[in-house]
Amino acid sequence: MSKRITSAGPSITQAEIDLVTVAIKDGWGEKMSWYIDQFTKEFSAYVGIEYTLPVAHCTDSIHLAMLALEIGPGDEVIVPDLTFFACPTLGMEFHWRFGKCQCNTRYGGY
Repeated sequence: MSKRITSAGPSITQAEIDLVTVAIKDGWGEKMSWYIDQFTKEFSAYVGIEYTLPVAHCTDSIHLAMLALEIGPGDEVIVPDLTFFACPTLGMEFHWRFGKCQCNTRYGGY
């Protein structure tokens, strides 16, 4: 018997459906980046930082975080034994050394 790795599904309400509908209908031309700009402005205010940078996906954010921390070739990066593939993929591209920590099943690891 195999053990199933669970994953959380999306939480989509009518509010998200309405926003996506308006973006698809009206988010072209001059309004193309309106939602991104609005999100950036509101997120910056929420976290209390003047400048924030939205990215397309987590791989971009990991890459930017490592650049900000000046992690470079030969530096050791510790990742859990069960992780999203972006961590080791970026590490191979930038020649990081990996340390691995084992997830404890008592606290939800596999």
